[in-house]
Amino acid sequence: MDNRVYLCDNLQLEKGLVQSFSGVGLNIFVKAAISLDASNVVCGSSDGNAYVWKVDKSQEYPTILKSHDGKVTTVTW
Repeated sequence: MDNRVYLCDNLQLEKGLVQSFSGVGLNIFVKAAISLDASNVVCGSSDGNAYVWKVDKSQEYPTILKSHDGKVTTVTW
């Protein structure tokens, strides 16, 4: 609910937060997914776009995938 996507390692939860991604308005409940090679994270948004961040460059602005008419609530690779 703070306009961020948080990446955690499910196999090592004791390590806590691995990375966070921001830079866009993620003001609704949306799903995010990590690529099979763990190099990118994608997340939907209420503005009709999906956003892709590079895991190793989380502070950079994400790539925007435009082409949806409504909210993007679910994503997958």
